[in-house]
Amino acid sequence: MQTARVEQVRIIQTPQTGGDPSSDYCLVYTGSFSGPAREAILLMGAPAYQCSELLPFDHSGERGAFTVDVPECVAPARPAVVTFAEPGGWEGEVQYTCLTEHNGA
Repeated sequence: MQTARVEQVRIIQTPQTGGDPSSDYCLVYTGSFSGPAREAILLMGAPAYQCSELLPFDHSGERGAFTVDVPECVAPARPAVVTFAEPGGWEGEVQYTCLTEHNGA
């Protein structure tokens, strides 16, 4: 069995309001890196055309976009470890998610 590579993403800015499991999230990459991690801004409820990567969204609201364990992602999604740099609520937390590349509207 081949283990999928886990990407590293460092969130440098989060939404002004804390999210809940029924929120939809996406990432916009800044073009910078923090060591091996790509830096990104986390958007909540944004139109898809603004997003570089889409995070999982559970319409029932029972499961959030982030987990404490590496998820099993269904292709074309891929696993990523996410750390938060911004002071406040999520600073220093390590979470996992599945990322799905998004291009266009």
